[in-house]
Amino acid sequence: MGSPAGRGASADSRCQTSFASAPPVSEANLAGKAVRGTRTSLLGLAAKVGLQIVGLLVLSRLLSPADFGLVAVPVAAVGVGEVIRDLGLSVAAIQAKELSASQRSNLFWANLVVGVLLCALYIAASRPIAAAFGSPEAAVITAVLSSTFVLNGFAAQFRASLNRDMRFTALVVADVVAATLAIFVAVVLAANGAGFWAVVTQYVCSAGVGAVILAAAAQWWPGMPSSLAESAHLVRFGASVSAAQVVAYLGNNADTFVLGFTTTPQRLGLYSRSFQLVVAPLGQFKTPLTTVALPVLSRLRGDGQRYARYLRVGQAALGYGVIPIAAVAICAPAALADFALGPQWSAAVPVIQVLGAAGALQQVSYVAYWIFVSHGLGNSLLRYSVVAAVVRTAAILALSPLGPVGVAWGYVTGSALMWPVALVWSCRMAGVPLRPVLTGAGRIVLCTGTGVAAAWAAVSALDAPAILEVLAVPCCFALVYVLAAIVVRPVRMDLLGLWDLARRFVRRGG
Repeated sequence: MGSPAGRGASADSRCQTSFASAPPVSEANLAGKAVRGTRTSLLGLAAKVGLQIVGLLVLSRLLSPADFGLVAVPVAAVGVGEVIRDLGLSVAAIQAKELSASQRSNLFWANLVVGVLLCALYIAASRPIAAAFGSPEAAVITAVLSSTFVLNGFAAQFRASLNRDMRFTALVVADVVAATLAIFVAVVLAANGAGFWAVVTQYVCSAGVGAVILAAAAQWWPGMPSSLAESAHLVRFGASVSAAQVVAYLGNNADTFVLGFTTTPQRLGLYSRSFQLVVAPLGQFKTPLTTVALPVLSRLRGDGQRYARYLRVGQAALGYGVIPIAAVAICAPAALADFALGPQWSAAVPVIQVLGAAGALQQVSYVAYWIFVSHGLGNSLLRYSVVAAVVRTAAILALSPLGPVGVAWGYVTGSALMWPVALVWSCRMAGVPLRPVLTGAGRIVLCTGTGVAAAWAAVSALDAPAILEVLAVPCCFALVYVLAAIVVRPVRMDLLGLWDLARRFVRRGG
């Protein structure tokens, strides 16, 4: 393919044409891209979740809860810097209606320079971080993990370029290959007694491999930085989004920080692994939908009717698709813990059950993020994120004396309170009709709530192996969905919309 540097000029020329302005997109063309993109992303999601489950099954049996607890706080601390590192510039590049070659190059260098600076800052701060949490091992773990700032800073605009061009297959390949190699390395190290270093290496390996593949796939190389004046509006929007993401990250990880200060690595490890088993995989389901939704909704923000139609399908996919998976943790937590983690993790069962509800609420509220970002409302997103983080953190602190289960309940409480607020706030600020979004959310609550009740009753009545209890939950949801579709016309329309989307996955070419 030649050296990337050698292709720089011609690649930039091509992107001047393809990125300078987004041409009008026909309904059929946009629908086709959305369907193909969602299909590709969901296939990638299935592969990543499968890999995540394999890694979870194996590493949970090779490592102790304390090993995961030692890594949990450094990972959460580095995560704050990771959100800052991006500066919201990836989102700014994806949602911008126009993006020139020089603007894209400026964004690349900004991401990379900030990544290098954050790496140096976290290495210098590693000992104070370790002292704050009373964990000597956290110093060296934080220092090693800080290398991911440089790797992800390098990869950020390559990923954004592929996303903006709707080249979803390349994104999926990069993520799946990186995850596969990272898990393989982690398992080999864990099997040879590396302890918590197996988990640390998994993070670094994933970032490094992903960066190489994304750069190779993007078929673009940045030029030298130029005048920042033409990129100023992108930086301003990105800064607002980045600040909102930092605040949201702190609110979403308040549970880990609170437990890091108040409990032992063993108990933190139980909570952390429960979170990785339940909430993290659920978060993966919104990733492919967001990958497709942001560029599609951003192009439709001037067409209210089409925007509302696509938003309704996305909201239905999040709600009807994610909650049945979360219900496995809610209705069959003991079976899930025994199957996925092993008998030595039985103390995590009540935490897993509560986090199932937290994960469901967190994912279905994400439609508000789509609305904020697709309309370029970075400042509004920041203000909402501050309120949401304060509410969630207050709930977690209030219930933290009850230990990991109390912290999990705090997470649920904060998420439940902010879901309707998020929908109202985003719709009002964006001028999106509120009633269809709220009624859609109400249908999701009633339908999936009935599914949870049916699954709970079925699992309680069963005296069966763990795997059968787990499988009983989606079966109950399928039955409830069929009955609801027969009886309630709006639910039938929601599910038919998802069914039509599924048929397109099969019928349309890649």
